[in-house]
Amino acid sequence: MDDEEIEEDRLEFELRDLDNQSRIARDIDLLEQYYIKPVEVDSYSISLCGLYSLVILMMEGYVRYGYERFELLIYMMDLLGPMKGYLPMENLE
Repeated sequence: MDDEEIEEDRLEFELRDLDNQSRIARDIDLLEQYYIKPVEVDSYSISLCGLYSLVILMMEGYVRYGYERFELLIYMMDLLGPMKGYLPMENLE
């Protein structure tokens, strides 16, 4: 087991007992350090400067393949690698 797998297992173990609201709050706290800024209560702005690579991949999915909304999300998940709990593109048809 390499360091990345060990870290993934540790994180999964830490998150196991958290409810969805606690998980989302934890994710927002982490994202505030790098990409998002609170604007007002329950509202955030996203700095695209640090996300250009993701934006370009999303634009490719939209322009080249015509993906929108859910299809675009699934396309991004397929590009970024296996994730638990979603349907791959071939299962949408």
